[in-house]
Amino acid sequence: MTFQALGFRFVVDAADGRVGALLAELYALCRLDVVAADAGTPIHRFVVDGPLGGRVHLALDDEPLLVDADDALLVPTIAWAVNQRAVASVDDAVLVHAGAVATGGRAVLLVGGSGAGKTTLTARLVADGHDYLTDEAVPFDAAAGIVAPYPKPLKLEVGAAPLFPDAVATALGAAAPAPDGSVQVAPAWLRADVATGAARPVLVLAIDHEAGAPTHDEPLSRAAMLVHLAQQSFNLGTLGARGFANLATLAARCACHRLRPGPLDVASARVSALLAQEPTPAPDHRVETIASDASRGDRPRPRGGLVVARLDGEVAILDDAARRAHHLNRSASAVWEACDGTGDAAAIAARLADRFGADPAVVRHDVDEVLGDLAAAGVLVGTD
Repeated sequence: MTFQALGFRFVVDAADGRVGALLAELYALCRLDVVAADAGTPIHRFVVDGPLGGRVHLALDDEPLLVDADDALLVPTIAWAVNQRAVASVDDAVLVHAGAVATGGRAVLLVGGSGAGKTTLTARLVADGHDYLTDEAVPFDAAAGIVAPYPKPLKLEVGAAPLFPDAVATALGAAAPAPDGSVQVAPAWLRADVATGAARPVLVLAIDHEAGAPTHDEPLSRAAMLVHLAQQSFNLGTLGARGFANLATLAARCACHRLRPGPLDVASARVSALLAQEPTPAPDHRVETIASDASRGDRPRPRGGLVVARLDGEVAILDDAARRAHHLNRSASAVWEACDGTGDAAAIAARLADRFGADPAVVRHDVDEVLGDLAAAGVLVGTD
C-alpha cells in the first residue's frame, strides 16, 4: 500500500503484520486512491524489523532511524519522519502551520503555533461531522484558490481521553504511548465516515488558547491576519515576496477572526456557525516590493526591499531580510502612505491634519511617534 503525504510518497515494509495494519489505519486518508498525487513522484520506503511489544529497528531508504529501540518509539518516529519530509516537499505553494477542516467544499484554517490547541479543536470538529484536511500543515494554491489535504494521524495527549474516550482508547490499544505521553489517532477513530479532499478556504481563525477561559471570538483585520499567517508559515523564508502575496490573497478571500476556544462543544459550534457564512472578499488588495531609492535624502520613506501588502485600508509589511512581518493599523497605515520621500515629518503631519480635520499639534505628536516606531523597526529611512 502506497501513501502520499503532500509531496512525500512512501510505503512501509514491516516484519510484524500488525505494524503494517496499524499504519494503514493511521494513514488511511493518505492512500493514493484517496488523495491526488503527481505521477513520477519517487517512492520512499520505511522498513520495520521487530514486533510490537518488543525491540524494533526502523530505517527510511536505508537510513537508520531507530536501532534496537523500545516499540513505543516506533509510531511517533514514523509520524515525525513523514511530517518532516512532507513539509519539506512543498515548494509550489505557501505552507501554513494550521489545522483545517471543511464542509461542502468550504474550509476553515485554525492557525497557531505548537500548543495553541489546533489539534484538539480540529479533532472535535472532525468528530462533529466536518471533513478532515490536517492538524499540522495547510498548503494554499493561490492560483486555484484551494487548500490541499494532508490528512495525517492526529497527535493527541493521553490526557485528552476524557474529550475523545473512544479514539484515545483505540490508540492505546493499538500501540504504547510515546514517551511524551502522546498517541497517534487515526481520523476514522474520531468518526468512522470521515472524508478528506481539497477545499476552498473561506475562514481563517487565529487560535489563542487560554486555559479555563470561555470561548470568545472577534473579527481580526485582514492585514493583521496576514502577519499572523506569515509568522506561522513553514516556507515563507524560501518563497519570499511570492509567498507573502499568496498569503495576502488567502487573507483577502476569507473572513478573519481571532478565536479563544473554551469548552470544545461551544468552540466547535462557533466555528461551524462562522464557517457557514459566506465571506465578503476584500474589494482590492495590492502587494508590491519597494525599490531602493536614495535620491530623496533625509525625507521619510520606506526602506528598499520590503514587501508591502494593502488590505482594507491597512498595511502589512514583510521584511524578508530580517525575517519579520509588521502590521500597521489604520492610523499608522495613513502615516506610512504619507512617507513618500517628498516631505519631512512636519509636512506629513500637516498633510494628515488637513486630510482628517484633526488638531495639528495632536497629529504631529502621533506622526512623530509612528515615525519613530517604524524607524526602530527598520522599515523606514530618512527620519533623522
